Amino acid sequence: MFLKALLFGISLLSYGYSSYAMILNSDTDSTSSSHSFSVINPLTLPLSDATNPHPLQDKLLYAQVPIIDPRYKIILSFDGGGARGIIPLTILSALETEIETSLSVDMIDMLGGTSVGGLIAAGLALGKHKDFTDNFALYAERIFDKNFRSCSGVFRPSYNSSGKKNLISEIVGDIKGGELTVKFLTTFFSYTTNEAKIYTNFDNNEDFFLKDLLMMTSAAPTYFNPYACKSLHGIKYEGGDGGLFANNTSQFLYLHAKRLFPTSKIALISFGTGQNTFAEPEKSFYNKGLVFWARAFHNIAIDATSNATHSTLQYFAEHDENFKYIRFQIPLAKDETALDDVDPEHIDKLAAITRAYINSGNGAPFFRKVVKLFRKRLSHNQTAARFSNNSSLQESPVTQTTE
Repeated sequence: MFLKALLFGISLLSYGYSSYAMILNSDTDSTSSSHSFSVINPLTLPLSDATNPHPLQDKLLYAQVPIIDPRYKIILSFDGGGARGIIPLTILSALETEIETSLSVDMIDMLGGTSVGGLIAAGLALGKHKDFTDNFALYAERIFDKNFRSCSGVFRPSYNSSGKKNLISEIVGDIKGGELTVKFLTTFFSYTTNEAKIYTNFDNNEDFFLKDLLMMTSAAPTYFNPYACKSLHGIKYEGGDGGLFANNTSQFLYLHAKRLFPTSKIALISFGTGQNTFAEPEKSFYNKGLVFWARAFHNIAIDATSNATHSTLQYFAEHDENFKYIRFQIPLAKDETALDDVDPEHIDKLAAITRAYINSGNGAPFFRKVVKLFRKRLSHNQTAARFSNNSSLQESPVTQTTE
C-alpha cells in the first residue's frame, strides 16, 4: 500500500521539482499592486552560519505584501511539518498579542491543514490552539512515542500511534467534523481505495469523527502506521498522511472559497512550517535504495508539493484582483528541519527563529498586514454586533403598565 502511495506521490513531484522560491526584486515598491519577481533555486542560496544564522531572512520573500480590504473573507491554511508545527503556532500567538484578543471562529471564514497543520486548524476551530502553543513540547513528546522495536524505522514505523491517538482524543473528544462551527478542510491518503481524499465539513456527503480525520492526516509513512477507522456512514478506511499529495492545503481552500463566496473578495493566509534551504553535496542521492528513499521521499514531498502549491497561489493572486495571498515561510538550516525532533530546546529555538522572522525579518511586513486585517475584522464584528443589538431593542415590543 505504501508503495502505491509512493508512486502516486512521485507523479506529483514531477511537477513539484520545478517549483522555485520567488524573491522580490529589490527595486519593487512594496505598495504597488504589480509584482516583480526573479526566480531562483532556493538550494543555491547561502547556508546559515554562526555569525548570521538566518541570512535568508534578508533575502527570501514568498509574496509581495498586498493591501487588504476589510470586506475580504479570511481563509487560513496550515502546512504539515511534525514538530515544526511550533512555527505557525508562534505566529498565531504573536497575532493574538497584537490584536489583544484570542482568535475565534467569528474572525475566520474557512480554515484547514494537513498533518500537524490539520491539528492546528482543528484546535483553532475549537478554541484550543493556545493549549497547543503552551504545551507544544509536551504534546510533541507524546505524539512521537518511540517504537523501540522499529530498528530505527527500517522494519517498523519509528513511532507508536497510541500516544498520538490518546492526545487527540483528549483534545477533540467525540465531536464530528460536521459539528465544527467554521468551514474546515483536511486531507488524507486512502490506502484502502488508493485515493487522495480531501475532506470538508461543509459540502461532504461523508462525515467522520474529527479525531479519526486527525489521526489519518497525521499518519506519516515510516513515522506512523496507517490509521484504520470507519466513516459515520460505515465505510472502512486505512488512511495515511495527506502530505503525500498536499502538504499545503492552500490551493484546495482557495478553490472551495471561490465556489462558496463567488461575489466576495478573499484573503488567504498560508502558514508554512519552514523551508529547507541547505544544499546536499553533489550526487548525494545516487545509488540509494528503498531504505533511503522511503524516508527521504516523505521529506522531499513536503517541500516539493508545498512549493508547487505556493507557486500556483502566487499565479492566482497575480491574475485575480479579488484575491490576496500571504504566505509565512521561514528558511531553516539543516539542523533545524527534523520533523520529529521533540527536544524542548529545539522547539524553543524554532519559536525564537519565528519571532525574529515576524518582528524584523522578511516576515515582518506580512505580519503587519495580517494584524491589520484581523483588527479590521474585529472592528467590523463589533460594529455588526452593535447594529444587531440596536435593531433588537428597536424591534422589541414596548409593554405599557397602568398604575
